[in-house]
Amino acid sequence: MLPVVTVIMELAGLTVIKASGTEEISNILATALIFIFSIAFIIFVQNQKKLSKYRNNITIGYLIRLFLLFFDLFGNSIYVLPNSGADAEMFYQNAIAYMNTGHTSRGIYPEVMGILFRHIGTNRLYAQFLSMLCSVVALIYTAFIFEEFDILDCYKERIYRIIALLPNFAILSSIFIREAPITMFLTLSFLNFVKWFKDDGEIYFLFAVMLVLPAAALHSGTIAAIGGYIVAHLIYDKRNGILFLRFGNIIVTIIFVFAFTYFISNYGESFMGKFSGVDSIDDIANTNVRGGSSYARYVGNSNNPFNLVIYTIPRIVFFLFSPFPWQWRSISDIIAFFFSAMYYITAIWKMYNYIRSTKSENHTDIILFTIVALVIAFVFAWGTSNTGTAARHRDKLVTIFSCILLLSYGKKEKVKQNETPVLSASKYIR
Repeated sequence: MLPVVTVIMELAGLTVIKASGTEEISNILATALIFIFSIAFIIFVQNQKKLSKYRNNITIGYLIRLFLLFFDLFGNSIYVLPNSGADAEMFYQNAIAYMNTGHTSRGIYPEVMGILFRHIGTNRLYAQFLSMLCSVVALIYTAFIFEEFDILDCYKERIYRIIALLPNFAILSSIFIREAPITMFLTLSFLNFVKWFKDDGEIYFLFAVMLVLPAAALHSGTIAAIGGYIVAHLIYDKRNGILFLRFGNIIVTIIFVFAFTYFISNYGESFMGKFSGVDSIDDIANTNVRGGSSYARYVGNSNNPFNLVIYTIPRIVFFLFSPFPWQWRSISDIIAFFFSAMYYITAIWKMYNYIRSTKSENHTDIILFTIVALVIAFVFAWGTSNTGTAARHRDKLVTIFSCILLLSYGKKEKVKQNETPVLSASKYIR
């Protein structure tokens, strides 16, 4: 694969330069390496038959992320991108600290970047570029997921264009934070979950679970995906393609649960760090009311089981759909609403109308994927209480919601082949 070979050769060259005594990579050299990779990547994408439907959108999505990457580093005097600034600087400084001292308090992401700096030399531009590439990998594997579904190509292309060009998702992918690699691992995991759903092999389910673990090492909340998978495995009768609690499912699910419990009990510190301070039900909710972006006053606390039940829906609603208009404080909030929250509002509304108004084989698929998405959303919703953090975390779910949205258009045989679909707000909300 040309892009992989190119980036390996670039890293090898930088390692040699570092070994010769050069501690810091110049931005000119980093830009040249990025340019060389970009040519290799575009050539690869444009010549891949498997990506023929998506090649132009992948290329445009890549170039947009590349522009945002350079703007974040060299145009921040004009405008600081949403979720950049303090968080990105904190991760970068911790990466430098880990390179020099071997210690950081900010988790795996700065550790990995610190190790990278030890081998190739220090340069934020190139390191941030490599982090951004994780988002591009997620885009490519989202295309492979789409190909697993028997949906009209025009719908696949147009929904794919939405996620490739979503501004908030692209911004989060391009700055020096851990969202891009988390999204990549969750996308790879969900691809294997879909393959398990489509195929009889339990090995795909195992791969799906295992690929959640590196995402959980980066952020513990993503471990919830495994809970969603286990629920789906329990209630899905693959033999008949329906939701049904079979004895065989129960046995296999119990085995997975015991194996997972054993693994977490012995190695869980690396994957469950965010939950280490949870000693009671009171500790579940994030109720921080500081800052203008907090919505804690609307979503309650978890100081008793009753509150946990009644506030779960408000928590999920604010997590997926905020900032609402009355919460807007700046252009960043408007971007987050129209180019992030509206995507999830549209997907859920379209899914609801589809399930309510039609009878289709897609119902089972949509229900299972929605269960997985809501289990993850449940965990993040209770751990989040401000709009900025919500916007950052919910875009980890962009792949699974794109599949829910895609399946809400029905299988090929349910759609008139001579119909020209229009993907617009009027199609979503009717």
